[in-house]
Amino acid sequence: MCGIAGFIASKNIALPILISVEALKKQLERGTQGAGVMFLNDDKAHIAKAPIHPVEFLNSIRQTHQHIISNISIAHNRAPTSEVTLENTHPFRNALGMTLVHNGVVRDERLVRSILEACGFEFEGTCDTETLIHLAQLIYERTSDELNFYQQYANVVHALDPGVVVLLIPQHNAVMIIRTHNPLYACWTKDKKIFIFASTKKTVQYIRARISRYFVNPEWKEIKFLQQGYVTIKYNNDKLMFDETMFREPVEVVRAHKTCPYKSKKKARKKCPYKDYRKCPYIDRRGICPFTTTRTTTHNTTPQAYTYSYSYDVEPMGCTRNPKTCPLYSRFLRKCLWNDAPCPYDRKRGEKE
Repeated sequence: MCGIAGFIASKNIALPILISVEALKKQLERGTQGAGVMFLNDDKAHIAKAPIHPVEFLNSIRQTHQHIISNISIAHNRAPTSEVTLENTHPFRNALGMTLVHNGVVRDERLVRSILEACGFEFEGTCDTETLIHLAQLIYERTSDELNFYQQYANVVHALDPGVVVLLIPQHNAVMIIRTHNPLYACWTKDKKIFIFASTKKTVQYIRARISRYFVNPEWKEIKFLQQGYVTIKYNNDKLMFDETMFREPVEVVRAHKTCPYKSKKKARKKCPYKDYRKCPYIDRRGICPFTTTRTTTHNTTPQAYTYSYSYDVEPMGCTRNPKTCPLYSRFLRKCLWNDAPCPYDRKRGEKE
């Protein structure tokens, strides 16, 4: 799983490209086997990359790119699924000057690679992301207009289920972001002059704080989450143009209790009373039940926070035991599981607990 961090601004704004590279230090858990950055200079896309640690890449790029400013800078740190070489490191560029970074795994990569090789494309490495940048060139050459290219490329990419794809298109003055399942957070100013995005929320907060130093009291909107689909960000001289409805407020799962009593005991694993795991109060922040491996997340939604209040009423049979500590009382079903009287755990009848 890789990491992406960057910013997009209108043409009349220029910021240091090292801001996005420095932000990679906030998401090192997403990959340390390579780093790179793609930026815009003189209306042309340029890339710089190396198969080294992101911190080492930042120290090396400061010597050559320290004074470079641009309105677009998108960095990437890699968690490899193939060989760690310069050819397999992000970003990638095709013959049309488009550049691309990717977070995820391309489905049916071998089939797509064989089709592109039959069309005359040559591959420099073995990374599956290289197929996406060549697909962009193939579809661009066979489409008539700009909107048709966006729709066809998004449909093909969604069929491959790659995760998150960020494509810089200098010909259209646009950046295309496609998401299928991996997370991507974004934030922008209220006047739509600056747009920042990253794979983690803390990285977006870092970029927002760094960019705010160059402006006087910038007004930012809340950090939002990109839904499944694609969004095209057009950068002009005055402001950015994109569809805000593709972003929603992120909702995270909060854990009601620290530990699950049904996880620690091996004998009790088959006695978990929460048959519906979505109602379990022990579910963790990622939406994973500690009792099982069932996930509550989907590609389109983020799991909600479940909070329930249980009413411990006295059973009709006259049980006087505290239902909170009685092993026969199901808080999920809100009733006693013991049907026969007397109950072996009933204090009133003098039975031992």
